[in-house]
Amino acid sequence: MGAGTMHKGRSTPELCARYKAALSRAPVIGYQVLSTGGEAMDAVVAAVSSMEDCVLFNAGKGGSLARALYLSPETAPHTMLSGANAEKLREAFGVQLVDESYFWTEARWREHRRGLVPTDLLDQIPTGAVGAVALDERGCIAACTSTGGRTNKLVGRVGDTPHMGAGFWAEEWKMKGWARRTWRNIKGKGAKAAVGVSGTGDGDYFIRLATASTIGRRVKYLNEPLAKAARHCIEELRRDGGIGGVIALNNQGNVAMPLNCSGMYRGIIREDGRLPKPPSSMTTSLTREVVAWTVAVMEWAPMAV
Repeated sequence: MGAGTMHKGRSTPELCARYKAALSRAPVIGYQVLSTGGEAMDAVVAAVSSMEDCVLFNAGKGGSLARALYLSPETAPHTMLSGANAEKLREAFGVQLVDESYFWTEARWREHRRGLVPTDLLDQIPTGAVGAVALDERGCIAACTSTGGRTNKLVGRVGDTPHMGAGFWAEEWKMKGWARRTWRNIKGKGAKAAVGVSGTGDGDYFIRLATASTIGRRVKYLNEPLAKAARHCIEELRRDGGIGGVIALNNQGNVAMPLNCSGMYRGIIREDGRLPKPPSSMTTSLTREVVAWTVAVMEWAPMAV
């Protein structure tokens, strides 16, 4: 995976326009679920699935020849499954399987051939991912991340995308202390807080630092504003040598989108269906929201922000 995959030498205005057009469809698809009373989980899955079906993004059809499946926690016997047995279990669960030709694209094949280089150069190969975070009218938050992974990754490598706490995180808890008292005075009832995070970048660093869940824990235990917690974790990622970015959302409608690299395509849709230009952070108090992001699959040039 990798945020910061926008490269000035290859990112032409025409290509950027294609990415933005494709990305703008994802929040709308998620919004359609929420606007009819759907749940946040269904919204993020719908938004991410639409990006998986687009050849531009490093996930699903446009991905690095990898695939993922979603099972509800009530259906799956374990938190995480991988390997041949996971493929066999798909039949028992009735998971749809597409032919391998679905994942093949000419662009990814050329990237694969170019990437057949000594292992010490693998970190220079462009990567990317897609994801979404949604807040529904019930106040529930869900996060979803998908990726094709690194080009020419070693067989058996598991990145941050399926790791809870690394590539994604969603959590709800009861407020305590002054925050709870303030919320009770405003709303007249007990308060709950919730945070959802989806991340992209150097997946191995996200795993080591538990980046996504750390953002949530800083909000929960340190009472940090969402934007501050997200910035801290992305800066920590940079200090350790990793690049990346996240989209984060809380149940008050606050959005944070920090990154420590050259660029990350992002999109937001509000309760009224607007698609505002996404800044590094945004504050509002809307009841329904879908936040979707993706990263262009190009060469990246890390830089601090």
